[in-house]
Amino acid sequence: MASNDAPDRFMSLPLEVRHSIFEYLSNRASLIGKNNPKRLLLHWFEKEESENIIAAYMRDHPDFPEPVFSYSYNNVICASEDDGSSSDGDTTDEPETDTEEEDDDEEDEDEDEDGEDSEDSEEGSEDDEGDDEEDDEDGGGDEEGGYLRGNGTVGCDTYDSLRRAIVYPSAKWHHVPEFISLSHFPPPIELLLTSRQLSIEAKNWFYNVAVLRINATRNIAHTSFFEEALGKIADASFSPMRNIRKAEVKFIWDSAWIRTDTTGLAEAVFPALLQQRAVFVHKILSKAPDLQKVDIKWHDSVQDSESANLKMEVLKHFQTLSATVQVEEHYRAADAKPKRHSIAGKRRLEFESFLSNLMLGHPS
Repeated sequence: MASNDAPDRFMSLPLEVRHSIFEYLSNRASLIGKNNPKRLLLHWFEKEESENIIAAYMRDHPDFPEPVFSYSYNNVICASEDDGSSSDGDTTDEPETDTEEEDDDEEDEDEDEDGEDSEDSEEGSEDDEGDDEEDDEDGGGDEEGGYLRGNGTVGCDTYDSLRRAIVYPSAKWHHVPEFISLSHFPPPIELLLTSRQLSIEAKNWFYNVAVLRINATRNIAHTSFFEEALGKIADASFSPMRNIRKAEVKFIWDSAWIRTDTTGLAEAVFPALLQQRAVFVHKILSKAPDLQKVDIKWHDSVQDSESANLKMEVLKHFQTLSATVQVEEHYRAADAKPKRHSIAGKRRLEFESFLSNLMLGHPS
């Protein structure tokens, strides 16, 4: 059939078939390199930063070739090229309920999907340093002269003006998928350019299935970066979340651990940080005009009147959203301890590390 008839032929297929094709093409796109939906927003931040660095570089070096920039998985892409992205763990000896184990396994799958970029990065400063080393290996390490670093500097020792510099974005963006990500990758740009009608339908399919996932208690020691990232993506002119229709917000709390702290510092600091995170996430979601549904997953290690009051106080802001809000609650058994490598266990380690740093006078 003639190429100009292809869009019409495609649109004549049953709707379910077209949606299956959209999903297939989206899945194929997610297999490019190390790319996957959780990395989509990571790449958005990297590209935003890199374009600013390149613009400044070209102002200072107008006679040099335009640099290229490297995503975190070392796939070098031309700065002017449109990639279409804008649119068995150790256990304790104590029992653990099946429900909690299933929840932990599900969350493990969610948070560990990125491999080296997010694995155990919240388990204390030693792991953070390890992550930084991995980040360097991925693209932010000791580049040769003539390679543009994330801070915009270029080495001059072996620089050749005929050689295109490479931009390596800041390693900090590698932590983005730990607390904000998308569940699906959009259909490839080639499909969106086929026809206007097909583009509208493909985008509509994507926003019907894609979920913006926010882990509100991840990296709780780094609230400023959390707010910087979410604020930047919400305020951008071409924000990936502008047309988002579904969101999932996860709170993983540990009232049992907080109550065991004898210094009183945990009880004074952690609930305030939790409240601050909740208010900020609500503020960000309120900037999504097409938002229709918000699923909140609340996890805690205690279920009593005090923990219930905390939950109600933290989540009350979300009830003012125009979207439908549903809360799913998960509680561990009173005599159960989290597995060390479960998400609840990792979060406890993160909280303990943060508290130790607070007591030593350096919170992050």
